[in-house]
Amino acid sequence: MLAPLTNRELDVVKLVADGNTYKEIAHILGLSFKTVDSYSQRIKLKTQCHSVALLVRFAIKNGLVEL
Repeated sequence: MLAPLTNRELDVVKLVADGNTYKEIAHILGLSFKTVDSYSQRIKLKTQCHSVALLVRFAIKNGLVEL
């Protein structure tokens, strides 16, 4: 990990890794779609994971989700 993620960014990573869409994540967390998209952009910059597949791999590798 290049930069530490905030708790909310970690929540978004976990939900993405669980297969949720940004719209679903926004509903679950009580946020707007645009806010979730902004979190996603920051997460991609901090982790250098520029695809969902890489983000899922990152989450598994760092123990954020279980298989």
